[in-house]
Parts: sequence; C-alpha cells; structure tokens
Amino acid sequence: MSGLLEQLTDGIDIVWALLAAVVVAVLCDLASEEIRGRLAQLPELPVRLAARRLPREIPREIRDDQVAEWLAVLHDILHDTELRPVTRLCRGLRHGLGVLRTARTIGRELIVTSSPGHLITVFPRDPLDPADWSTCTPLLGRVQAVLRQVREQRVDTRERADLLLGTARYLLRTGISPETALHLHREALGIRRRLHRAGRLSLAELADGYHNVAYNLREMRQFRRALVLDAHVLRVRRDLYANGDDNAAEHLARSLTSLASDHRGCREAAQAHPLDREALDIRRGLRRRGHLADDRDVARSLNNLAEDERMLGDLEQARRHAEEGLAMRLRLFDTDHPDLANSLDTLAEVYHELGHAADAIGYRASARAMRRRLGARWAGRT
Repeated sequence: MSGLLEQLTDGIDIVWALLAAVVVAVLCDLASEEIRGRLAQLPELPVRLAARRLPREIPREIRDDQVAEWLAVLHDILHDTELRPVTRLCRGLRHGLGVLRTARTIGRELIVTSSPGHLITVFPRDPLDPADWSTCTPLLGRVQAVLRQVREQRVDTRERADLLLGTARYLLRTGISPETALHLHREALGIRRRLHRAGRLSLAELADGYHNVAYNLREMRQFRRALVLDAHVLRVRRDLYANGDDNAAEHLARSLTSLASDHRGCREAAQAHPLDREALDIRRGLRRRGHLADDRDVARSLNNLAEDERMLGDLEQARRHAEEGLAMRLRLFDTDHPDLANSLDTLAEVYHELGHAADAIGYRASARAMRRRLGARWAGRT
C-alpha cells in the first residue's frame, strides 16, 4: 500500500513538474516576444531624434516627407523575412544611427528644396511670353493628363507606378522640375511598397523604387539624402547577389557606383574608391562572361575610379585609369558624346594636378568644344 502511495505521489510530482515547465515556457515565450517587440523599437529612436535635428525653417510637408522616407526604409529592413532577427535589428540600428549622424547635413539640403506645389508653378514665370508658352503649354497638358489618369485609379497597380515613374523621369531629364519629379518618384515608391507588402512585387523591384528616388536626389545635388537610400539599396542587392542571382550582378554594380557618387559629392573619396573598385571588378567579370554588349559601363567605372584617385592624390594611378577609360570610349563612340567629354575633363584635371599645363589645356579645350557641338543641354556638365 505504501509503495502504491509513493508511486501516486511521484506521479503527481511529475504532473506538477510538467505543468510548471509548461507555465515557465509560456512565460518565457511571452517575455521573449515582449523583449523582441521592445528591441524592434530601438532603431526607430535615432530616426525620431534625427527628425528633431531638422531645421525648423523647412516647410512642414517637406519635413514630414523626409521622416516618412527614413521610416519607410527602416520598416522594410525590420520586416525583411529573409533575414535573421538579429541581422534585421543590426541593420535597422545602422540605418537609424546613420540618419541621426547626417541629419543636420540633410537638413541643409532640404532648406534649398522648394515644395512641389501646383504643377503650374513648374512652367514659365511670365505667362505673357508667347515664346515660352509655345513650348511649355504642351508639356503642362501632358503632365496634367498623366497625373489625372493616375489619380483616377483607386487600386495600386504596377501600371499606376509606371505612369508616375515615366512622368517623373520626363520632368527630371528635361530639367523642367526636379522637385516635382522627386514628389512623383516618392508617390511611385509608395505604391511599390504597398504592392511588395501584398506579395505582388519582388524585393528587387522595390529596391529599384528606392534607387529612382536616390537618383533624383543626386541630380538635385542632395548627396547626403541620396546616400541614405543608396546604402539601403546596396544592402538589399548584396543579399540578392550573394544568393546566386546572376542577373543582380549588374544591378549591384550600379548600386556601388551610385553610392560612390554620393560619397564623391560629399567630398568623401576614401569611401567612394573601394565601391568604384568593386563595381569595376564586377563589370569586368560580366564582360568576360559575355553579359555586357559593350564596354560603356566598364569605361564609366574607370573614369569614376580616376576621379577618386585624383581626389586622394594618387595622380599616376588616376592618369592610367583616365587614359584607359578615354581609349575605351573613343572605341565606343565614333562621334561626339557626353561620356567622351567627361573623360576629357577628367584627364584635364589629372594633368593639371600633375603639373602638365599644356596637356591639361588641350584636353579641357577639346571637352568644351565637344560640349558646344553637343548643344546647350550639356554645357557645364561633368
């Protein structure tokens, strides 16, 4: 009888032990969920602090757009299911701290950015000038028609994003209004983000949306703002390339080139140089495997590398890369081309700093003459 009682007691103890284990496991799980939730909020703190560093004289709608852009990048990082939780947290913190570190510089860039306002403000200031209106009235009609068509659609679609993107490119490349183009690029990005969350758009296509906004900012010479987005796009494309996606290789090279351009615009050649070197290595590899139809991108990387090395004071290496890039472009273009003019300018700068004044004057004169032949659109561009 006593043995039966002992067995029963042992059984009860085991049951209690199991129940206690279950309770402890549940509590630990709840605690870990709470901890994960709290940790996920950490990267947002430096972004909120960065928002406070933006100058008060910036219009409210521009401030709100900028903070929303930072938070959108952060959201995409923290909800990337292909990354481990610790990796997401680390990348989120890196993004937040990077934004906090550069917030004041970005604020200075934002001060010179006017609000897009009405599209009519994009066009001639003097409506009585018939010469202006003869060219601008059709443009205004085209832009308004496209936007009307887009905003009549109530459902997010790729086509709607593409309409916004096409109009933004038109306004940016013609120089009509980079500010309005940026506004439209952001609208297109918002659609892409919603499509991605719904599982109707790939991560690579979402990265393209961020890349478009960064390109717009770079064309407006707002390099620090572009840098934040380009750094995010580069991380995404590195992951895609690391997973064996060969088609992502050239996209990765473009991201490296874009981020390097941002650093160069910020006078940070030391940060730009390794990025341009990696882009050149990738493009040369693609060229050897036959993935590139010509050497135009390789030539661009050579010229960028020469610019970095000139800024860093490595003038002999800069001269070698600039000459190699120019020779490649001379083989590619049998007539005047903006890329050729850029190579001539780069070589002129290198020879000037080497003390070869006659060579520098000759190359610079050739670049200017080529730009005059190309037309006013390219005058002054480097």
